[in-house]
Amino acid sequence: MAWGGQGKTNEQSAWAQSQAIRPLLTALRQGMPDALSAYKLFIANKGNLIDGLGPSYFTKLIHFFSPHNDFHIVDNKVLEALQVLTGLPHRQRATPGGYLAALQEINAMAALLSVTAEEMEQRLFSGKGEPWRLHVLRQTLSNPGVKGYRAQMIAAYSTGANPIPPAEFW
Repeated sequence: MAWGGQGKTNEQSAWAQSQAIRPLLTALRQGMPDALSAYKLFIANKGNLIDGLGPSYFTKLIHFFSPHNDFHIVDNKVLEALQVLTGLPHRQRATPGGYLAALQEINAMAALLSVTAEEMEQRLFSGKGEPWRLHVLRQTLSNPGVKGYRAQMIAAYSTGANPIPPAEFW
């Protein structure tokens, strides 16, 4: 497990609770009925269940440990790229509803570009120093985002075949 530039504090915190992480990974391996259930394994009372293991990291665990191929990694880099493309701020998406909204956006973009959703997620992530990543960083640092994000997302995703859960999940 690696935390990138997050430092040792999160890593040490999470590893100190490794016995609590194991049953979560086992549950993922056995299969969760949907992405919301998988996400909710890692949260408690609207906070992280495991100290040092936030959404940017545990969505990686969800992706790699789940037998489902449509539970994607939705970390800050992906969310920043989605912000640039949709105009909606990424910092408020570290919620179950925000995760589902990001998955829907990734799937919709993949369909538009005729690529798999996994390829779309990888494109959104982009590599350090790559032109797309540099563009995303310039845009997200210069734009504070759109106000009323939650209301917009609930309105946009509360209809259709796969609605986002009600506001209690935000």
